[in-house]
Amino acid sequence: MIEEHVPPGGRVLAEGAIATSYTTREVLINFQGAFNQLLTDVVDIGWYDGYRPKSVLVFRFPEREIRRIRLLQTAQLPRGAQWSVHEVRYLCSGAEFPRSPDWKLRAFPNSWDVQLAFDSSPVTRWKTWETPAPGMFIETDFGSDRAVDEVRVEATDADRYYRKTLQVEVMDARGRWIKVADQPEELALALPPWLRSAATHELHSRGVDYLMMQDGEAGANDIADDPDAWGVVAMARTRQSTLYKITSE
Repeated sequence: MIEEHVPPGGRVLAEGAIATSYTTREVLINFQGAFNQLLTDVVDIGWYDGYRPKSVLVFRFPEREIRRIRLLQTAQLPRGAQWSVHEVRYLCSGAEFPRSPDWKLRAFPNSWDVQLAFDSSPVTRWKTWETPAPGMFIETDFGSDRAVDEVRVEATDADRYYRKTLQVEVMDARGRWIKVADQPEELALALPPWLRSAATHELHSRGVDYLMMQDGEAGANDIADDPDAWGVVAMARTRQSTLYKITSE
């Protein structure tokens, strides 16, 4: 099915294991690589309410000139938990200032995915990929001093329960990290109606234009019930699986 309907050079994201020895096309099986898992997480955010950004944690503090700032994890969380962040936003006097290519972003652990918390996409998120522990952080170096009085962190419902374990710190002139805020206010975040199509757009932007779903897999029914909302069209069907082509760009 893949060989017949996917052109040479096409890539397929598969939610479960399939017999890749029968095709010359590149098949990205979700559990076989970090890139594949990232894409699977994007699809899951499209349909699964528990992974969607539904809360905003708002840290407020007196305005100050800041060059380096970080969101710090202060507690050991239960085994099996993960800390994830959809977006980090910095504000002054109620106005967010735009992200800049001059910013230097760091995270510990999983620093290579930190940009996912600064891409303005509701279907991507940075994750620790391990049990959260004291000392984990997301850090921004603005490159020069900026006036800041508020940090907003967009999070899932699960991550909002960790709000008491997070604090905002800034680096002072002597190179010391100083806590400026903890105990954030929690606000509800309205979800856009286009999360499903945003998920497949994200796949397309990363060079993946086909999605293989087996019956009974997580999200399979959601896609089958409303392919238009996902921006996909069914290309072929076997007794237990469907190959979709992403049409939204």
